[in-house]
Amino acid sequence: MDKVISCIVLAAGAGRRMGYKENKIFIPLGRFSIIQRTLQNVANVECLKEIILVVAEGDREYMTKHLQELDLIVPVQIVLGGKERQDSVACGLQAVSEDTNIVLVHDGARPLASTELFNNVADAANTYGAATVGVPATDTIKRVDMDHNVLETLQRSELYQIQTPQGFQKELFVEAHQAAYETKYLGTDDVSLVEYVGKPVHIVEGNYCNIKVTTPNDIVVAKRYLGIEDTRMRVGFGYDIHQLKAGRPCILGGVHIESELGLMVIPMRMFSFTH
Repeated sequence: MDKVISCIVLAAGAGRRMGYKENKIFIPLGRFSIIQRTLQNVANVECLKEIILVVAEGDREYMTKHLQELDLIVPVQIVLGGKERQDSVACGLQAVSEDTNIVLVHDGARPLASTELFNNVADAANTYGAATVGVPATDTIKRVDMDHNVLETLQRSELYQIQTPQGFQKELFVEAHQAAYETKYLGTDDVSLVEYVGKPVHIVEGNYCNIKVTTPNDIVVAKRYLGIEDTRMRVGFGYDIHQLKAGRPCILGGVHIESELGLMVIPMRMFSFTH
């Protein structure tokens, strides 16, 4: 079927693990913030009708001003989120246009997901009903009990680390959300709701650079992927420690100092920097 796509972008999270007072999505990555870079990638998705941007209650006004700095080619509707992530997605789903037939869901804190990745997920959702981006697990994963005793080692070749975007045929996604609401089921991601109603989910091969910016180190990694240099000025002080030796000239900074003792040629340098 011909695709009419709405993309729900979740931006209602806080910055607690980031140690940031405001919502982490407003942290700058070069010229643009995390959420601005995310929306720029989403806006170029093929057959995209609208972006539903889900925000926290206190962020609506600031987000509106924040969006004015962008020249997006699709309309953006801002809606308030809920208590849990799943509740926020449900709020976004209620705002989706009636003629939409494919719904994409994406974490606003994943600014490195390419437009091509969104297109691939939308195509897979159109074909299979539900799809998600994932990458093969690179670490050994063990299942443990409540006392942290290993129960079994899972077969790594069967494991994928799941990311966003995730995509759905709208009718299936509405059905899955309704079932979860009626039974009070809380999934760990959006496609788990589709799994809960017994429907298959297709994996679209993703990219390891599609990180979710959660910790301060993630900011450094994201900037590296984007080719952004850290241009902050650093101020500090330093000193040299030299061994003295009789019979050598004493020269410091090119200045000859009258002394019976001179400096050895190999110094020990100590530096301290502040940011």
